[in-house]
Amino acid sequence: MKKNVYFLMGILLVVLCGCGKTQDTSVDMQKATVAEYHEADHLADEFEIRSVKLPVKEENLGFYCVSDGKIFYVVDYSDSLQDQTGTGENVEFENKYNTQIHMYDMNQKEDQLVYQYDLDYCMSIYDLRARGNRIVWVEQPKSGGWSMKTMDIDNKTQPQSITDSMEMSSDENDAVVPTLGENKVYWYQCKKEKKHPYSLYSYDFLTQKIQCEHQDLDVESPYEGFSLVSSVGSLLEKENDVHSLIHLWNVKNAKKAQLHIDGEVSAPVSNESLSVWMKNYETDGTLYIYDWDAAEIGKIDFNPGRFFSYGIIGDNVFVNQRDQSAYGTDGLICFDVKKKEYQQIMETDQMLTIFQGDEDEIYTSVVEDGVVTIITVTMRDEKSGA
Repeated sequence: MKKNVYFLMGILLVVLCGCGKTQDTSVDMQKATVAEYHEADHLADEFEIRSVKLPVKEENLGFYCVSDGKIFYVVDYSDSLQDQTGTGENVEFENKYNTQIHMYDMNQKEDQLVYQYDLDYCMSIYDLRARGNRIVWVEQPKSGGWSMKTMDIDNKTQPQSITDSMEMSSDENDAVVPTLGENKVYWYQCKKEKKHPYSLYSYDFLTQKIQCEHQDLDVESPYEGFSLVSSVGSLLEKENDVHSLIHLWNVKNAKKAQLHIDGEVSAPVSNESLSVWMKNYETDGTLYIYDWDAAEIGKIDFNPGRFFSYGIIGDNVFVNQRDQSAYGTDGLICFDVKKKEYQQIMETDQMLTIFQGDEDEIYTSVVEDGVVTIITVTMRDEKSGA
C-alpha cells in the first residue's frame, strides 16, 4: 500500500512540475477527517508581516493590489463629490477629481502617481492587478459597458485596450475580473444558456492575441477571478449536484492534473502542494484541504464559528476566522498543514478579504478611523531558500 501511495505521489509531482501526462485523482469529502492541529508560537516567525498605512482616505480608496513590494491603488473621488447626508449640495467636478492610479513603494516609503484620467467625470475602475512593470484594470465609463486596460509603468506608456464588452460579448458579465500571470492576463466570460456557463480567456502580451483556454466551467459569480497561485491555476467544473472536478493547470508548462471530488465544491485554491476549498459560501464552517504529497484529504472545522476568506503560501493555509472556534477568536490564523500546527497571526473582528499576491504572498487590509492599512505576508528568505 505504501509503495502504491509513494508511486502516485511521484507521478503527481511530475505532472505539476512539468513532466508526464494528466493525472486523475478521486477523493470523497465524506471521508475527510478533522485534522488535529496543535497551537504553536513560532509560525509567525517564519513569515515577514508588513503593514503600511495608505495616504488616502477610506472613502476615496478603490481597488488595490500588491506586487513586488509595491502597493497599487485606485483613488476615486465620486463618493466625496456627492452629498451623503441629504442636507448639503454636491461638489462641482474639477480636473483634480479625475480617477487616479497610484503606486506606493513599501521599501522606499514613497507614493507615486502612475496615471490620472482626463475626463469630465470620475471613471469607475472595477478591478486592478499588477505584476512586475505591468498593470491591468477594468474601467466602466458612465456611457455603459466595460473595457480592460493595460499599462507599462516603467516606460510610462499610455493605457492600451485589451478587450471590452463590445468585442467580448457576454450574456451576464457587467464587467470581468482579471488575473495577471507572467505574460498573460486571464478572465472568465459567461454564456448563461450553457449547462456549464463559464469559459476562461487569456490575452498574451507577447503575441497580443486573445484565446479561450478552457470551457465548461462553473464559478460562484461572474465577478470571481481565476485562481492562480505560484503558476498553478484552479478551475472548477461541477459535474452534477454532488460531484465536482477541480482542474489544476500549470500555466508555465501547460501540464495538468484533475481532482474528482464526491461533494459540493466552491472557491478552490491550489499550489503544487495543496488544494483548498469550501463547500458553501453562506452556511459552511468547514475548510477542506487535499494534500497532494500525502495523497489525503482533511478538513478544518471552525464550527460554531465560521471563516470569511482564505489563501495559501507553500504548505500553509491562512484563514480569516469569524467568531469563536477551537482555534481562538476573530482574526487571521495560519495553519501549517504538514506539521499540523496553527497560530493566530493577527486579531481583528473585521472581515478580511485575503488576496493571493506574487508567488508566496498573501495580502489584506484593515480600516480604523478612516485610515486604511495594507497588510502583506510573505515567506522569509531563509525558509524559501532565496
